Amino acid sequence: MPFTWVRKPEDAQTTCATRRRPTSMLVVFLTYLSMISLLFLFEGTRVKYSGADLFTCFNILLVIQTLIPAAVVTGAIALGFELADLNRPFFQRVFDDLDSGTAMHVLLLTAMFLLVLHLSYYLMTRFLLSTKQKKSKVSWVVSMDMWLAIVAIGLFSNFVLLQLLGGGVDGYISLIQLRAGSDTIVRSFLTANLYSLTQAFSIISVVGIVYFLRKKSTVGLLFAIVLMLFFALMTVSRRAIFIDVLLVYFVLVIESGNFYVWKRLVPITMVALPVVMFGKQFLASIAFNSDVDVSEVGVGEIVRAFMDIGITNVESWATLMYMHEPFRFGVDHLLSVARRVPDGLLSMNIQFPERIVRHSTEVFSGPGEADIPPGLFGQMWLDWGYFGPVIWGVLFGMQLGILQHIFGSIIKSWGVTTAFVILLFVIALPLNSGSFDFTFSIDIFVLIFFLALIVRVSPARSAEPRSQVASVDNRL
Repeated sequence: MPFTWVRKPEDAQTTCATRRRPTSMLVVFLTYLSMISLLFLFEGTRVKYSGADLFTCFNILLVIQTLIPAAVVTGAIALGFELADLNRPFFQRVFDDLDSGTAMHVLLLTAMFLLVLHLSYYLMTRFLLSTKQKKSKVSWVVSMDMWLAIVAIGLFSNFVLLQLLGGGVDGYISLIQLRAGSDTIVRSFLTANLYSLTQAFSIISVVGIVYFLRKKSTVGLLFAIVLMLFFALMTVSRRAIFIDVLLVYFVLVIESGNFYVWKRLVPITMVALPVVMFGKQFLASIAFNSDVDVSEVGVGEIVRAFMDIGITNVESWATLMYMHEPFRFGVDHLLSVARRVPDGLLSMNIQFPERIVRHSTEVFSGPGEADIPPGLFGQMWLDWGYFGPVIWGVLFGMQLGILQHIFGSIIKSWGVTTAFVILLFVIALPLNSGSFDFTFSIDIFVLIFFLALIVRVSPARSAEPRSQVASVDNRL
């Protein structure tokens, strides 16, 4: 049966102030702040002697994408801000309707997920260490020659994409319209797949940034930065450039053991907020000749930016408020895989049920809108109810434990750290939506293929320190 938005009976309708219960929402806000503080304190203690690792980076992602945005939104409600200028109908609807009960429900799911995630990661790493026989005698290196070849393919691919859409500036305007789903642009098989690959090239450009940072080559670093900016712009996404910058930051955190909170993380955030606030309007002004109003920046713009960053929370709140369906027991994730293998890769044209993302979109905004997934915690609830955070936490903990075990058992270089950070990003993709549709997509398949081409195994010199293991001119 189709998903429906079940309204409360008329006699159960209450005023916004009564429904929200500002005191309860204040408790939710303060709890989120406490969770952020406790997570940083715990993580700082955990890595004090061993150094930051991939799990550290995953925790940072969780804080950025879930805890901080949830704290900002619930804090705005607790402080009595009744915002009517979010300029996003879906965001406005959720902000207006969010009650303390729903906020507490998602908070509980979040806390359960974090607890099970950390416990399962600890158990998995302990188990793998107990079965470990001896240290690996091979080291992994990254071939920069292969990276340059992939970059060249990326430049050619993007040139073809722009030419198919009109070439030059006109081609980029058409690309923005294509990304926005405009009816004026015909979406062909070729343009759709070439556009999908833009994110893969954008992320793989991070390897060059790290390489030239390590080499301390100013000219090379400028070259890599220009490449990264170009590929990021070709994604027509506000998130692309900051994903790349965040991946570079993660490499620095792991390799140096320094979190660079004030030196790098805070400046990145300060630059990211205006782009998130007005980036979409700016792109729309290019493609559709609309106006960009940056004359006033108030609470509404700040809240909207954090709702964008933590959209998985917004979607989760919406799921718990508007979607009332029997548990789905993980079938949507199996369908995400099946649509790619065997249906997508083998062109079997299997008639699968409608995607959960289209169901949630219809409920949240309408059938003609772009995809709005159920969100991370919303999908957990749809899958298994209160068992959802437990199952998701175990699965994420196991994946991260295995990835960190492999990473910790090899002789590393900065380039190999970059490759593992990219793999961490792939594992973390469902955090943003609760859906595996983006994990099992053509750009991620190609990205992993690129990594397989770039990363090479070479004889290790296990007695040498890490600084000497990083190889010659064309390797990292």
